[in-house]
Amino acid sequence: EDCIFHLEPPELRLSTGVGGPDLPWVLPVGIRVERGRCAFEGARAMGDFTVEVEGADNTVFLPGVEAGLRLRIGGIEVGRTGSIFVRMDGHEVELPVRVEESPLCVGTNVQRLELQADLHCDITGQLSFESSCGDLPRLVAARIWPPEEAPTFEILLADEKSLGIRYVADEPLRVEEAVGVFDFDNGDRVVVPLTGRAKMREVEVAIPPRKLDLLVLVDKHFGIVDWANRIDAFASDLWDFVVSSPWEVEVGVTSTVVGEDEPACPAENGQLIPLDASRPQLVRADTPDGQDVLRQNLTPLVCVEGAVSKGLEAVLAATPWSDRDGTRMAIAIVADHDNSAGAASGYPSAFASREIRRFYVIGPCPRSARYETVIDSLGGKYRPICVSDPHLEIFEAIDEYMGRPLVFELGWPAHTGGETYATEEKGIYVFVDDEPLPSHGGPVGWVVYNSAELRVDWGLPPGTKLRVVYPPWPSACDSNDG
Repeated sequence: EDCIFHLEPPELRLSTGVGGPDLPWVLPVGIRVERGRCAFEGARAMGDFTVEVEGADNTVFLPGVEAGLRLRIGGIEVGRTGSIFVRMDGHEVELPVRVEESPLCVGTNVQRLELQADLHCDITGQLSFESSCGDLPRLVAARIWPPEEAPTFEILLADEKSLGIRYVADEPLRVEEAVGVFDFDNGDRVVVPLTGRAKMREVEVAIPPRKLDLLVLVDKHFGIVDWANRIDAFASDLWDFVVSSPWEVEVGVTSTVVGEDEPACPAENGQLIPLDASRPQLVRADTPDGQDVLRQNLTPLVCVEGAVSKGLEAVLAATPWSDRDGTRMAIAIVADHDNSAGAASGYPSAFASREIRRFYVIGPCPRSARYETVIDSLGGKYRPICVSDPHLEIFEAIDEYMGRPLVFELGWPAHTGGETYATEEKGIYVFVDDEPLPSHGGPVGWVVYNSAELRVDWGLPPGTKLRVVYPPWPSACDSNDG
């Protein structure tokens, strides 16, 4: 008996989806046999389409039995028309095909799905479908395109009307982009753009000027006369330090005398020498006759009597001695012990509140306990005036302090996986003018310390802006971090 069959639907309207990729359609087509025993022989396409039939070789279709074919149709472009011919037992049935862009019935709850997850964590966004033509057609295919993004975006089928898109944030800086392609058995193709990125914080900092504001306090107590050679050597080497330093050093000088003027011993009360400003009070490398000016400033009038040394008070009285925004340090050269008012333990916090970073003393032998109390708390160094060249170790200590890495507070802690020192391997990056600054092997090194501080070596020009990009703490998957 002759084979007579029909195809359902009798024609195909396929959509590419708005902005969709050129992907073939895989679509079930129903076979309804009216008469006879129909053995499938093949399918062909007419026009620009291509067609393949999946898994139908040697298949026989019988009357009254619901069955179908899975057609893989290629060459899908908007505006194309053509036909596919299915052949059984020498008979062909034509299936007209036309391609449009927009789906006819199916829509989604979002036009674009944007997902953000903590670095090395995942997040799942929800996507639901709705139909404007009654019941929702059946979803027959769900794909991520391009395929290489499939490990980053994963489709999690939930039910007939909704699904989840899981995103894994393994790239700290890159914005991942793909599309979800969803085909329905009525020929509707829905395309949803997907964007994924890791949650990162940014902070911008600038390299400060390399300025050192140095205050030198010289004792006017008559005992300092015995150490005039120490002051001479100090003045000579201090000038060498000023002109050779990589920092912009500025030196102001005052005495340790604070209080009421005595007839033979005027009190500077923290004012810079010379009080009449007859020569520069602040000396820099470019100060005319700077070496001579500095030497004169370091030789105040010694008092035969009445000079009570109050070095700690004098530091506070002199601050700020410069209007520059530099790193402040003070050096006291004294022959007498400190006689400042109040307990010595109160001065470190007072110094710190005035942003004095270090306090150095070239002082009496035996050592002055009050000065050492401040140094032990604030930081600095005490060198007995009775030893040879006591100032050299102080200059070395200043060099060491000023050469320490710059420290910038991040403001929000970085997620470093528990590492005390973290760089790129923990997803932290530093940029200069949008170019990455490597933590090692670049012009300067850097590291994030204890999740809270960016430490940068000196070497970049003052004013250079750094953009720090890092994963914030806490993370949604701390237990999985390495």
